[in-house]
Amino acid sequence: MIAGNETLQNELEEERKRRAELQKVVDDLRQQIERREGLATAQEQLMAELTQLKGERSRLDAKAQDLERRLAAAEQERRAGQSKSERMAAVCDEAAEDVQAVEAQFERAMQMVTALKAQVTVLSEERDALLGRVRVADEEARKFRRDRDALAAEVEESRAALDEIRRSLTDAVLTPARAEAGAKGGGARGAGSA
Repeated sequence: MIAGNETLQNELEEERKRRAELQKVVDDLRQQIERREGLATAQEQLMAELTQLKGERSRLDAKAQDLERRLAAAEQERRAGQSKSERMAAVCDEAAEDVQAVEAQFERAMQMVTALKAQVTVLSEERDALLGRVRVADEEARKFRRDRDALAAEVEESRAALDEIRRSLTDAVLTPARAEAGAKGGGARGAGSA
């Protein structure tokens, strides 16, 4: 019975270790989910910056159109001032370079958005898988807690049974000894009287 009690205690200790390991796994999974949510926030910020770039491109497109209109007017005035027309052409070229630079930035941003969308899709799938593992781990933890409570109840029952056996053994050993001691005491008193 004592060996069975030690086995139950060992099982309880192993159960505590397994529960601690499972809790660590759950904490690690939650940290991964938080990191993935941080990536989702970064994607939202990138989308906001992309919207701002689109507005900047529209502004530059409008500026380029305005410059083209001004260039057309300058062409009409070319006979009156060739140098003015050349200056306007230089401004238009600069604006065109700005537009090209913004378009290149926009293209890079779109590529980044596409890559981020793919990453978010993968991260969402990983998050769903992690959530599934967390749910399984929680269920296992609940099962382990139930098993632990059952083992604890068995240990308490075993202790109570051991206490009962000790009391029975004590009564079985001490009662005859007391009776024998009482008999010896009575005989001694009788001899003294004689």
